[in-house]
Amino acid sequence: MQGTLVITKAQVIGLMKDLLSRDITLETIPTIEPHPATFRGLVTDDNTLVALIAGDIAFAHNSGAALAMIPSGAVKEKGDTPDDEFIELYQEVANVLSRLVNEAHPSRVRIDPGMEIPMEDMQVIMDQGRVVVQSNVTISGYEAGALGIWYKPE
Repeated sequence: MQGTLVITKAQVIGLMKDLLSRDITLETIPTIEPHPATFRGLVTDDNTLVALIAGDIAFAHNSGAALAMIPSGAVKEKGDTPDDEFIELYQEVANVLSRLVNEAHPSRVRIDPGMEIPMEDMQVIMDQGRVVVQSNVTISGYEAGALGIWYKPE
């Protein structure tokens, strides 16, 4: 299964457009440096870590703001420091994006409900796993930010 997980650009765009009711563009990028506050481990029902969703602060803040219809000016005021409100809203965006992995995985997959997966374990997936999505995401009316989805190494 691990070698067959494919998430297309069209799937990401479609899901985010439906969620945010805004135009979305994706541009594949060679690398991403996600902020630790955005790491969301995806686990099976037995809490086995299978994937990671993460982004930079720009993606987290802008996608969260777009979800809550908060003007982009409010995001700019926060800068590069994680804002609890925007990170909580980003959690909802990541939760919806987890459906892309869930639909392709043989078991039910969800964001770690207790946020108990150690950061070191998620870092291994980012460092050694297979990149499924690694893109700059532009949400109409907001600045671009980077999003990554990695699948557990085989």
